[in-house]
Amino acid sequence: MGQNTRGVGHVQPLLPYAHAMLRRGHDVRVAAPQSVGSVLQKERLEHAQFDHPGDDLLGKVWVRFRGLTSDEINVLALEEIFAGLNARAALPGLRETIHDWRPNLIVRESVEYGALIAADEAGLPHARVAVHNGRAEELLLRYAPEPVDVLRIWAGHSVRAGEKVGHGSGGVVLLRAAAKGGQWLAFPRVIRTRGMAGDVWLGQLCGGAAVCFR
Repeated sequence: MGQNTRGVGHVQPLLPYAHAMLRRGHDVRVAAPQSVGSVLQKERLEHAQFDHPGDDLLGKVWVRFRGLTSDEINVLALEEIFAGLNARAALPGLRETIHDWRPNLIVRESVEYGALIAADEAGLPHARVAVHNGRAEELLLRYAPEPVDVLRIWAGHSVRAGEKVGHGSGGVVLLRAAAKGGQWLAFPRVIRTRGMAGDVWLGQLCGGAAVCFR
């Protein structure tokens, strides 16, 4: 990812959750590409970087958007970018951060699929925050299972028959519960769903990273 604002819209919806957990005494770290580092620095949040595939690879997908409808673009981006190039680039860094930092919970934005795989591998609970409008999020839920299954196989895992997946690229929030006095945040307007590969949908807030709590 270049030194620009790409991905900021995927990180910003996670920031209120990160700050809320900090206020409650938890440790918080945001995993995201280098390009959002200045945003996280301004927010005084710890940044755990993961890799981005780069414009050369993404450009080969972007040119295929021409002439497609909005829904077709979203599906192609899901298959080739979010559950493809982005997730594969992010996964090694996410695995390393989770191994070294040992969070208790991961909150990811809705197209950060690398975090979904990494959380499942570590046996960690994870939640997703929607970063798109309702129509786009519903479309992602509908078309996510197959490309995420492909990602699972690429990452060395078997596909669990009949399993549904959540959706999620850009950022991850990791959290470690405070040893004393820490309280989990009761999110307002939370919609909780089961059967989504361990995901809990926190609903849309205000985007691309994952926030890790402990």
